Amino acid sequence: MVRDAEHREGMYKELPPAELMEKFANRNYWGSRSASFGFWNQYRRHGESFPEKSKELIFKRMDKWGLNTIANWSSAEVMNMNRKAFLMPLRNIGIERDLMGFCDVYAPSFESNVDKSLAKFVTGYKDNPWLIGYFIGNEPAWLNEEACLCSLVLEGKDRPVKEALKKHLQEKGDTPESRKEFVFSTFRTFLTTTNRILKKHDPHHLNLGIRFGNILELDEEILKICGESFDVLSFNCYDLVPDPAMMDCALKVAKLPGLIGTGYFQWCDQDLTGRNDRENYNCGLIDVTDCPYKEQVEAMMETAKGLYEIHSGTKQPFDRKPENASGHGAILDLWNE
Repeated sequence: MVRDAEHREGMYKELPPAELMEKFANRNYWGSRSASFGFWNQYRRHGESFPEKSKELIFKRMDKWGLNTIANWSSAEVMNMNRKAFLMPLRNIGIERDLMGFCDVYAPSFESNVDKSLAKFVTGYKDNPWLIGYFIGNEPAWLNEEACLCSLVLEGKDRPVKEALKKHLQEKGDTPESRKEFVFSTFRTFLTTTNRILKKHDPHHLNLGIRFGNILELDEEILKICGESFDVLSFNCYDLVPDPAMMDCALKVAKLPGLIGTGYFQWCDQDLTGRNDRENYNCGLIDVTDCPYKEQVEAMMETAKGLYEIHSGTKQPFDRKPENASGHGAILDLWNE
């Protein structure tokens, strides 16, 4: 999906017909200047009925390739068909982009806003048996940058978290340790409050926590705070093979009883010219023409055959080294009960 096609005309021989995008693209999500070559190719393959036919093909492929769950950030239309288990990211819970993914829990309206937002968000999901659970967030930028975050707050606009931080530093002294203490305390309040409200409105599904980038780099106190609220510990892996030391920090992949599962990123290749943050990985299971990568899906099918045996301990996991260390960069969400 090209998000800003209006300023990229010179990069393409031809853009998808505007009327096609107007009719089929989710303009509320992608924006009015978006263009999808994937949509265009599916339209040329299936005709006017491509939305229905392409979704049916997704489920057919998932069954064949051994995929039993629709992972995070996937199409809501596909998830809402209730034919595969799925995961959901929570939204509008107070995480601030201009605070490196932090949250102003000191705002008088924080708890009421979260309560109102979650009550509305889970309405269509709280009784859905296909839903596994909700993610709180993804790779907060402030982790291990607590002093920098505090400087950002102090130098930024006036808001409750700024006043709370000033008061804390006046009482405890402005040191790296006291700054970290403030950030961790605030983070604990955010997680415990969000978890309490989430469980109030939807007690039937898991709190999948935050997908961290590298749990080896996390302060032990952060892991303790997460353990107080999360049902599941999640992290992303950008290597072909997860670091054994990182796995030992929480769990050991498929052979551990505590593993719930892994999610692959992503279904289709990212746009060659980059998405809105310029990320343009060739990491899909299918390309822009909707054709699967043969070697990739065959490897996934072979892997799926033995997963349950590996998980039960009756079969050893693969130990063959990757043939190409510069291949796809997968993101795996690894969850520990």
